[in-house]
Parts: sequence; structure tokens; C-alpha cells
Amino acid sequence: MTIRQRFFLSAGLGLAVFGMVAHAATISLAMDFPTVIQQDFDVQVQVTDVFAGRDPGDALLAYGFNVTVGSGLVTYVGEDAGPLFTDFSASFGGNPAVAGISNSILGLSSGDFAEPLTLAILHFTANGLGATSIGVTYDPGDLNQGLFYLNSIEPISASRQIDVTPEPATFALAGLALAALCVAGVRRGRKA
Repeated sequence: MTIRQRFFLSAGLGLAVFGMVAHAATISLAMDFPTVIQQDFDVQVQVTDVFAGRDPGDALLAYGFNVTVGSGLVTYVGEDAGPLFTDFSASFGGNPAVAGISNSILGLSSGDFAEPLTLAILHFTANGLGATSIGVTYDPGDLNQGLFYLNSIEPISASRQIDVTPEPATFALAGLALAALCVAGVRRGRKA
């Protein structure tokens, strides 16, 4: 390979990386709080700035990512595709791998939805008390993962901390028991 060819290859790769960063959409994990032990909970994988800096004719075709769980405090149960996508997860094995394809054969354009756009709803069960993390990531070596546009593929990556708490009824019972002990102590003090 000549010096000139190396220069153009390096410049092309640099522009590709720069273009990927300049067009980065923001992935977030949204959920209702609190997360209570022995209950199911959902996490929405959402994206904002879907078309920021992109060509007006671009379209979002599909997505794919892996789900990560920080510890055994929560168990990943499954997923549903967002309302504008068809679940395509069964076609891919993996980590678990989650995938969806646009319901429109032409893909989604900027006028088809209001942000944030929900890609998928992930289902979990809380097994133990404490803090853990969940996340979504993509494997750059897996051609089925990322945000798939007409003109490019973008990485998907987000995580969040989750605190699994006891049921509110547990707190109420503990409060009642403490109140009963206080009343018993006051009565015992009066009899003495």
C-alpha cells in the first residue's frame, strides 16, 4: 500500500469516526420507581436526538443490542418492541440480544414520532434487596447490533443504577411492631 493510499484510508476512517460522533443519538433507560423486591418491573429503552445532524431524507430502520445485569438481584425476563417496531429478538441468539425492525418498510423519519422514541420495553423481576445496575450495549463485531439508519449504524449504550427496596407493607408492619412495643413499654411503666 502506498503512502497516498494509506493517507486516504486514514482520512476516510477519521471522517467515518467523526461522522459517527457528530450524529450520536442519546440512549436512556426510563422506569417507574421504586423497584420492590419480589415484583416485576419494566425499563423503557428510549432514544432522543434520533435525527440530529442527519440528512433530512435519512430514516431509522431497526435496532439491536444486548441487555446486561450487574448482579443476581434482578433477573431479565424478556422484552416487547416499542410501538413503532416489530420484535425481531427471536431471530438472534445471545446475551440476551434484543432487536426490532421498523413497522414501516421505509423506516421511521423525523415526522413519524415525538421524542423520546421508545425502542423496547425490557421486563425484569427483582429478586433481592440492594443496589445493582442494568444496561444496554452493542457489540461492534455483531452486524445485527446498533441503531440502523439508511446511511449508517450508530452504537447503543446506556446503563442505570437500580435500588431494590422492601415492600411498603414491610415498612408498615415494622412501624406497627415498633409502636406496639412503645405502647407496651408505657403501660408497663405506669403499672410500676
